[in-house]
Amino acid sequence: MTRRTETVALLISGAGDTIASRVLADPFFGRVVSGAVGYLRAHAMHPVILVAESEVAREQAVDYPGQGAADGARVVIRDSA
Repeated sequence: MTRRTETVALLISGAGDTIASRVLADPFFGRVVSGAVGYLRAHAMHPVILVAESEVAREQAVDYPGQGAADGARVVIRDSA
């Protein structure tokens, strides 16, 4: 067993319960995710998208890779505006 999950967490962090819809509709975010997915797939890895709209959700998302659930993480932060 290699203990590799072959996944990388993409953490979207921001304030408010609509952060996922705002970020996913943002063309810049689409380009970021597309680039990450292209790189990961070329290396036989998979993205896992985590959305953190509150402080509690942020803490849980930050802990996710540390629990062995992902081999790494990439953070995308969007302010509340």
